[in-house]
Amino acid sequence: MTAAIELSDLQVRYGAVHALRGLTLAIPTVVIYGVLGPNGSCKTTAIRAIAGLLRPHRGTARVLGQSGRPSRGPCARGLHAAGAGHL
Repeated sequence: MTAAIELSDLQVRYGAVHALRGLTLAIPTVVIYGVLGPNGSCKTTAIRAIAGLLRPHRGTARVLGQSGRPSRGPCARGLHAAGAGHL
């Protein structure tokens, strides 16, 4: 079964600052998953990388098995594949 969201060694930098270092996780389908943490813990950075709004310096982000950076990111491609392309 394909994971809904799969991150592998995701790394994001802002200049010399490492925002994410090696984030790896797999969220199965049909699961509600929360992202919790204090201010500055890069929750928004991770979500932006998943949605294709931010290009990771290393690693991959897959949504419903799709990776890459189409015009609106893997998240938009995953929504289209799930039949929600009208969103």
